Amino acid sequence: MKYTAPILIASMLLLSAMARAEDAPSIEPSDLSLWSEVTPAPVREDERFSKAPWAAQQWRVLQSDDGKPSVEPTAWGSPPSKPKPSFVPKASQWIPGAQRSYKFVGGQAYLPTDDGWLVAFNQGEFGAALYWYGKEGKTSYKVSDHQVEAFVSNTKGIFAVEGLAHLVTNRGSIIRISRAHKASSWRAETFAELSSAPRAAASTKDGTLYVVLSDGILTVTPKGDMTPLIHGDLWLGGAANSALLSPDESTLYVGMTQFVLEVNLRSRQHRYLQPDAALLKKLTSQ
Repeated sequence: MKYTAPILIASMLLLSAMARAEDAPSIEPSDLSLWSEVTPAPVREDERFSKAPWAAQQWRVLQSDDGKPSVEPTAWGSPPSKPKPSFVPKASQWIPGAQRSYKFVGGQAYLPTDDGWLVAFNQGEFGAALYWYGKEGKTSYKVSDHQVEAFVSNTKGIFAVEGLAHLVTNRGSIIRISRAHKASSWRAETFAELSSAPRAAASTKDGTLYVVLSDGILTVTPKGDMTPLIHGDLWLGGAANSALLSPDESTLYVGMTQFVLEVNLRSRQHRYLQPDAALLKKLTSQ
């Protein structure tokens, strides 16, 4: 009986997180070029923004169909709107018998492959798994137990950033996901260790990775060498959720709580962007 309360609390937290993932506002992606710089730059607990109706809003950066950097409102823990499989991934049946119940449903990150989909299930301290699914979702197998936050692919292969930050735990790594040949199964292996848990990543065509951590952004070469790009409290007490490079790979955009961070990769200067008044009005009216 002494374990009843912790289990109940954990279950409520998990259900709450799943509910938040389905509460993302239904607003079409916005052209990021229409967003404006916040001046002066915001700081932690900035009174200009901390009490705004959209103070807790998460913004995800993504590439639009015409190739332009865009942004969409999202809920914490929800997967990107695209690419997305046509089926609902389910994995790890945890209640035996006739009743079918799954520990993992939906997934938090997806990557299409030539033979199907890589799907990341990540429920933080409650568990995680990386799975492969066939194109129609009828076949699947577990690749690893990594806590994947984001996939990236480039000419060097398929990579993912993974890790966990919870209580005294704060670890992370970059993994490479590959097959020995087309008939073999996918496998995951460590490419590089990170100093802390990652939140997002983006890649250049030649294989350079930009990894977003809780305390800054790293540049990782195709050989795995790391150098800090920016260090500090960039997320203003919130959290990052996505990263995207501009078409010419000169600018990095990071989706986060309340703002989008824009980083000039040549000068290493950064600024915070906010949506126009019309989008904010539409968002807060829902």
